Amino acid sequence: MVHSRSSGGLPMPQPDIKVAVVDDDAITRFLLGSALRENHMMVFECESAEDLFALLQQNRVDVIILDL
Repeated sequence: MVHSRSSGGLPMPQPDIKVAVVDDDAITRFLLGSALRENHMMVFECESAEDLFALLQQNRVDVIILDL
């Protein structure tokens, strides 16, 4: 499942960098995503490679962070 969130529900500046975070561990995705959002990045959280491929069919991202 892919999620895109802004930090704290507050309006945020238009992000310059779009990042996909791919990890099967929800806590890792949340922590990494939170840190990136605090730095005004648009974050897409993906649970699996399949979710990432689906995301990439609809969106362009600048960076992909994943575990192996």
